[in-house]
Amino acid sequence: MFASCLRPLSGCWVSLIVTCAASVAAAPAAVPPPHADSFAVLPAVPEAAPAEGMVARYLSGLAAEREAERDAEVAAIRTVPQLQAWQRKTRARLIELLGGLPPRTPLNARITGVLERGDYRVEKIVYESLPGYFVTANFYLPTWKKKSPAFIGPVGHWLEGKSYEDYQRLGIEMAKHGYALFTYDPPGQGERMEYFDPVTGHDRGGPKSTTSHTIVGYQCFLAGNSLARYFAWDGIRAIDYLQSRSEIDGDHVGSIGGSGGGTLTRLISALDERVKISIPIVSVATKGGPGGSNDGEQNIAGSVAAGIWLQDQMWLLPPRPVINLLATVDNYFADAKRSISDVQRAYDLFGLKDAAVAIEAEGKHGLLPELRKAAYEFIDRHWRGVTELRPVVIGDGDLEKQEDLWATETGQIALSLGGRTSFDVNLEQIDARRSKEASGPATRDAIREFLNLPEVIRPRSVRVVATEDRGAFRMERVALESEAGVWIPALVLAPNRGGRLPAVLIVDDLGKDRHAAAGGLMEQLAQAGRVVVAIDARGFGETAPAPDPRTAKKTTHELLYNHFFLRSSASVQARAAINLARPLPALRTHDSLVALDYLAGRGDVATGDLRVIGLGEGGVLAMFAAAVDPRVSQVITYRMLADFHSLAANRMYAQPASLFIPRILEHFDLPQVCASIAPRQVLLVNTVDEMGRRLPEADVQSRYRAAPNSRPVVELDARHLARLVTTAARP
Repeated sequence: MFASCLRPLSGCWVSLIVTCAASVAAAPAAVPPPHADSFAVLPAVPEAAPAEGMVARYLSGLAAEREAERDAEVAAIRTVPQLQAWQRKTRARLIELLGGLPPRTPLNARITGVLERGDYRVEKIVYESLPGYFVTANFYLPTWKKKSPAFIGPVGHWLEGKSYEDYQRLGIEMAKHGYALFTYDPPGQGERMEYFDPVTGHDRGGPKSTTSHTIVGYQCFLAGNSLARYFAWDGIRAIDYLQSRSEIDGDHVGSIGGSGGGTLTRLISALDERVKISIPIVSVATKGGPGGSNDGEQNIAGSVAAGIWLQDQMWLLPPRPVINLLATVDNYFADAKRSISDVQRAYDLFGLKDAAVAIEAEGKHGLLPELRKAAYEFIDRHWRGVTELRPVVIGDGDLEKQEDLWATETGQIALSLGGRTSFDVNLEQIDARRSKEASGPATRDAIREFLNLPEVIRPRSVRVVATEDRGAFRMERVALESEAGVWIPALVLAPNRGGRLPAVLIVDDLGKDRHAAAGGLMEQLAQAGRVVVAIDARGFGETAPAPDPRTAKKTTHELLYNHFFLRSSASVQARAAINLARPLPALRTHDSLVALDYLAGRGDVATGDLRVIGLGEGGVLAMFAAAVDPRVSQVITYRMLADFHSLAANRMYAQPASLFIPRILEHFDLPQVCASIAPRQVLLVNTVDEMGRRLPEADVQSRYRAAPNSRPVVELDARHLARLVTTAARP
């Protein structure tokens, strides 16, 4: 089902997100032979059953291997110096995965208003965590004392941001008790809408904050970093600001946040050792599996490959105290207890028995009164005697109207201050790092190394499961084992004549079957005297994951987003592959090269004329495969995305999560890949932009000016692709 969304949706956009992949039961069952009216291959391969779970099993297997390595590494830590060495190494690796931390620049912080409320006050503050990257904040300060410990309060995915009721309660109660709280709007929330529309007064990204996070989050992957980098940096610079204030005890700074703010609390605490107490609320730290989250700013490309799950971020906290506070409605307490039990081994090395705690309270997802009270008691216990305190009265104080807490005049940075959004900052970084076109085409070795492809790629095994006589042709159903446990279904249509014939490989993200019917592309090419192989690269066609039943009937704008990218099984796989540093385009290129090797090794194929047709995402795979395998004599793409830069250079896009490749724009883009194929010809048929709109010929020529071996072709129906293959393959 997901494959059908890979053809861009005209007139709309769909943002991208991936969620946690789960292992799929792998017990093979007896399967019937393929039916005559079906083009299925894998029902005859018991090892591949169930086919729709094959990619999930493969990715879960990779994650399990890395988890075992991580467990052995952590189990070997027996002393404090060993733990500290592991923390330094892991923290440096985490920072590297984030894309590095930016240089510190002037905060240019200013107080734009003050609400005096007796024994506390609320300052409205704007600061710049990066130049022109404005952050709006509320600072809750006790007025009855001269110096206070302070906490930053990263906000979870509540659209109201810092003015959300639970955060107001938190700030009022902490200030009345004797602690200061500095809470600030994340990108996409509160006064920091990423895609603010002044006409409607809403975010063009959609009605949920996580939507805009995900749109720009995947663009950050292309730059070689994570949106988490900017989220964390806002918090780190907030600590800088706190330590500049005379009213704050800079040696006693902590972090407290709920939901996504709890996740940020862990991350910021892991990165910045100035955080002395860490209090994540309704946010659990898990370990194992492909990891990650369905929220764009919480995914860090390569984190699982590096053996750094959310739980491992907690291992960067000891000996600093941490309390993990959960609500019953979230059903996370068992995971929370496991994570606390795991990290307690690290605290034991320091002789600390009560510094890591998990507590659960009855209620909904949020900063529940009982959880807030437990947080204050935990702080008091560890900072006993540090400062004067007053009794806590849960729920005391009046909430403010949202507009009264605005740090800008209009309630939106976009209207009051302008400045840069996360999209702008990321694009500037991409353009600063992007390889210059004058540097020439990408090299074969550079492409192979970047995609993590072995030097020699061959099928592990080949299984012909059925042969059908079609008169002038014969159709073979073939299963190619690409990697251990990964079976690629293939259809072969070969003319019934002697000798070696030219050959064509077809890779379509909508699946091989649509080209196999009578009169289809495969038959047209076979009639022209060619051996044709059409495959389902992993995750396409027969191995596409089953649709998520929770979203099967949702059709509105926001539900469409949820259907294809928030909970879609295909996005599960895309995110998992990114976390494992094995993005799906790289894995599927491997499958395509396996099919090419199989095709070239057939006794009826003349390897001097071996061509590849790639449709949709398959066009990208065809380009990569031809760049790596010199046996390919011609490439034809159909409705392929023109370039990856367009995904990062436009605020909106309608391309799937499975197309994104972390760090690619640090190395090359599709025009440079195309140039590396020269002098072999590349025909770019009906090439599309980031929104899936067909580009004019002149536009394609401009984008591919560095690839003289390319030729754009427009307004050609897919049914006519066969005639392009039968023409001479000249640059």
